Amino acid sequence: MAIITMKVPVMTNSAIKSVWKTSTNVLLLVLACTSSSHATTTSEPLPPVSLISCQQSIDKTREWLVSKQAFIPFVSNTRAGRIEPRLTIENGNYSQLYRTYPSGRPKKIVFYLSGDADRIWQGVLGSPQTLTTFASLMMASCSRVGLVEYRHWWEGYLPVGFFPDNTAKAFTWVDASDSRVRDWGFFYSP
Repeated sequence: MAIITMKVPVMTNSAIKSVWKTSTNVLLLVLACTSSSHATTTSEPLPPVSLISCQQSIDKTREWLVSKQAFIPFVSNTRAGRIEPRLTIENGNYSQLYRTYPSGRPKKIVFYLSGDADRIWQGVLGSPQTLTTFASLMMASCSRVGLVEYRHWWEGYLPVGFFPDNTAKAFTWVDASDSRVRDWGFFYSP
């Protein structure tokens, strides 16, 4: 994916919104034209400069998840009550899970997805490149975030982590008995 840079003389709040809207539309157009069968990688370089705040990048990701009906209130047939989507920003506690991890990025953002399971699994969690792209935008805007997790309300998730080459990469699933399960970049989920 090519990165287009442009000079912006003076950034006002309306100019930032315009640039973000344009870049979001371009990003979604590129993603719409790229099927998962053409995706050869699940890594994305972090943008060199973020024109939006951490909160704005999180809000844009949330808006995209809502548009895919993966971040909406949901009534399950298997669990009593209404399931609400949640978003947390928390301490990653990486040292308890991984032998190696990014220093200087102790936080993680967790999206607890809720909505129709097929839309979540086949539409959102089935698109690791798209999720990695959104994670890279959040990591560029949120300099202390080293991990973004997209978690299904019932079970399963996809973590995307920050790597020293200034990229965001979707972690690779491995079996619980695999020796790499405690290495940054790998995960196990039953």
